[in-house]
Amino acid sequence: STHLIWFFLRTNFLKMPAVESARVIQTNHLSGCEKMKIAIVASEFNKEITDKMLEAALAEAAKENFSVLAVVAVPGALEAPLAVKKLLKKKEIEGVAVLGAVIQGKTEHDRLVAFTAADKLLGLSLEFEKPVAVCISGPRITQELASLRAEGYGKRSIQTLKNMQKSLKTIR
Repeated sequence: STHLIWFFLRTNFLKMPAVESARVIQTNHLSGCEKMKIAIVASEFNKEITDKMLEAALAEAAKENFSVLAVVAVPGALEAPLAVKKLLKKKEIEGVAVLGAVIQGKTEHDRLVAFTAADKLLGLSLEFEKPVAVCISGPRITQELASLRAEGYGKRSIQTLKNMQKSLKTIR
């Protein structure tokens, strides 16, 4: 059957503001029973890294036969919690994967960004009782190491949602 999903056009991710970067398309590629309806929030900061994460997350979601209802671009990791909160309010969204890279600079700012974002995102998971996979590399990570680990973070975000869905079903 035809599914309406929000699909993030990779070329638009690099060129357009976050609000305009999502497009509604129809697709027939999802067959059989959908295991989970999810959204992905990806930071535009350190875009060369988060693009790799997003590509891997989308591929893993397709492999798991997940329905990706929305992909939202946000300016940075600190802006992710607001987008996640709006997504979690939607009944059809069963979980959200958050992708980002907080690279070490000359100050401790990366620590503040990473810890604050993680705290707020995990708080939203508890508030809405839906899984939020926080796959933000850092703090204290170099550009090179973050790039090397990007694909793994993307895949892990989807696997985390899958595993949390399975765990939560045992206690419902």
